[in-house]
Order: sequence, then C-alpha cells, then structure tokens
Amino acid sequence: MAWSGVVVICLTSLIGLPLTYSVNLFKDNVSNPLIILGIGGVALILVALLPYLYTRNTDIPKRDPYFYAWSLFAFACVVDLIIALENDRIIHSFMAFYLLEGEPYLKTTHGTFINYWDAVVHFSLYIYILKQDSYNERYRKAGLYWVGSITNSLLIILPAGLIGEYGVRWPILLNMPYLCIPVWMGYKFLTNAPQHQTQYKSDSDQRGSQPIQQRPVDLMFIVVFTAAIGVHVLRASAVLGSPAELAKNYLQQYEPYLTDGVAFPKVQMLLYLFYFVPYYVLVIFDLLYPSGQSWVVDWSLIMAGASGEGQFSFIGASIHPYTPAASQLPQGNNLLFWVINGALFIVPHLYAYRCVTMPTKSEVSTVHNGRAVLELSDSQDKELMYDKRDSSADITESRKYNLLSVLAKLFFDQSYPTLYMFGLGEPSRD
Repeated sequence: MAWSGVVVICLTSLIGLPLTYSVNLFKDNVSNPLIILGIGGVALILVALLPYLYTRNTDIPKRDPYFYAWSLFAFACVVDLIIALENDRIIHSFMAFYLLEGEPYLKTTHGTFINYWDAVVHFSLYIYILKQDSYNERYRKAGLYWVGSITNSLLIILPAGLIGEYGVRWPILLNMPYLCIPVWMGYKFLTNAPQHQTQYKSDSDQRGSQPIQQRPVDLMFIVVFTAAIGVHVLRASAVLGSPAELAKNYLQQYEPYLTDGVAFPKVQMLLYLFYFVPYYVLVIFDLLYPSGQSWVVDWSLIMAGASGEGQFSFIGASIHPYTPAASQLPQGNNLLFWVINGALFIVPHLYAYRCVTMPTKSEVSTVHNGRAVLELSDSQDKELMYDKRDSSADITESRKYNLLSVLAKLFFDQSYPTLYMFGLGEPSRD
C-alpha cells in the first residue's frame, strides 16, 4: 500500500539526522564556506527530488504543486531542531561545524528560539497542511499564518546576519528558497481569495451603525493597538540610539537585550516600526469605520503569525541563561516586561481569531416574493487554495446543502420573514 503524502514528507525530512551527523564527521574537509554551501544545495535538491521520485508512480494526490516544496520546509525543521538542541547542549556532534563556519549567528540564543519555533510550530503547520491536501481540503488560513511567521523569521535572520557581529558567509544563501517560496505562496493566497457570485449583506454595516462606545470589543482592540504603536515607536527609538531620557531608561531598566550585538532584536524592532505600526493604524481605522473588506481577515492571520514568531524569539532570548548577563532581563522589573511582550504576542492572535470567527459578511436567508434567497458568508472562508480547486461537483453539492438548510429553517420556524443562519452552508474545512 502506498504511503500518504504526510508520511513521505516526514520520512524525507528525517534525512537531516544522518546527513548532519555524517558531514560533521568530516568537518576538517568541509570547513570552506563554499563547500558547505555546495553540500547544502545538493541536500535541498535531494530532499525535494525524493518525494517526486516516490509519488510519480503512486496514487498519492498531486493537486498541490507545492507538495514538493513542503519537503524542503519539513527538512529545514528537523535541521533547525538539531541546531536548537545543540545550542542548548542537549545533543552534540551534529551541527558544530556548521554553526562555526556556516551561519554562526544561529548559535545565539535568539537564533536558538527562531529554530525552536520553526521546528515545532512550522512543522505542525506542515503536517496540518499536508493532511488537508491529502483529503482535498483547503488550508488557506493556516497558510496565511505560516507565511507571516516564516517571513518574519527570515526577515530577521538575513539582515541580522549582514549587520551583526558575526558577519555573513556564503551558506546564508541557503535561506533564500525559504524566503522566496513563502513570499510567492503568500501572493497566491492573497490574490486567489474566495470569490462568490452571491449577494452579500455586510455585517460590518451593522457594527458601523453603532458608536464605538457600544462596541466594547472593538474599543478594547483600539486601545491595545494604540498602546502597541507607542511601545513600538519607543523601542525602535531606543535601538536607534535616541537621546530621549525615556528611551534610555527603558533600555537600561526593562529591555537591555535590545542592545545585544547580534542585531536580531534591533532588526525585529525596526520591522515592528515600519510594518506593524502602519498595519495597526489601518486596523484602528477599520475598527472605527468597519469596511467588511476581506484584507482585514487575511492580514490579521499574516500579522498574527509574524508577531507570534517575533515575540516568542525575543522573549525567549531575553530570559535565556546563555544570553550575556548584560543583556538579560533585569531582576525586579519583570512585570512590565511580561505585560508588554505578552500583550504583543497574545492580542494579534485574539484579533485574528475574532476576524476569522466573527463574520465580516453575514450569512442571511431572506424571503422575497415567496422565494427563499440565500446570501452566503465569505468570512466563513469557503477558502480557495492557490489553485481554485472548486469543481462543479463541489459547487453543486454545496448548493444542495445550503438549499436544504434554508428549507429546514423555513419548515421549523415560519414566524420570521428573515432567517439568520450563522455557520450554515458548506461544512467548515478549517
């Protein structure tokens, strides 16, 4: 019996264990960075090729052209787990040569937590995505979260490697596929958003007709995002050497890790300033004047992934015992540190959850001239993957399901001319 795509990718990713250990045995012969780059390039080609060689003569579904790319990312998760465990001295003799001659900035505590996040969170997302694909189900929401998360990690690693104290070497180029592919997939996810030839009734119009004082959840997010903008501006000013007394005191008393020589925290704070602050401004405006646009949901998932990865790595590196003592979290000032960084981690996820679960377009059934008219909800995200895999059979089945829902609702409750059917329609595939 043929293995499933999930099993094939998982087994292929385990090549990282014998490969790293074997190369480390011959570290004296592969100490040249160009040789390391060549070995890494061959390994990436091999990892992408093996699933293709196995699946081309099997009945494993091949609807996803990125099926083979997931093999590359899963392989990187295994390698990153090895790096993180070796940095924490749990294992040894796997990646010592690479951390010395290839990407030495990954040996830092910040690099360690970036690798832990990739090994655990990203690998879990790959398993979920492959499972969804194997059952011909959609994974757009998980894909958007992953795009934000992995893009943030690469936008930290590459600039920090260039400007940090460890310098840059040829093996840094091995990260380029892991930046280019997610950016391309994010573009496909965003441009192939769900589209329905139906009439919509905007739930945002209902919220927008109420003053902000009557929308406590929206008001809470506005307050928190406004505070987050202030924190991001303050921390970016601090890492850029602002002479302001507030920035200096904050740097010395609460987050001295921002001045660490590896440049990871500095780059992260600049990303927060130039990308998160404009995003929060747009979100605040949308909360004040709800638009019901699909970009609100999509970008909430992307930014939740980015903030999750960024904050996890930053918090972990700030408290890790291997971080230089001068950069560690000072004793006695822990509360403010945890409140600020905990909120910056949790609130974007809560906002994304709200956007996903609270429809931006209401799903309403109305009776017009004695005929039931179904208005579907696009926030329930009848999610298209990048390839718009909706078939005519799927559409027909979905229409049957929705029509039955309307008839059942009309049968059991005839006292309402307008029937609200939140959550009905095509069964959720999230």
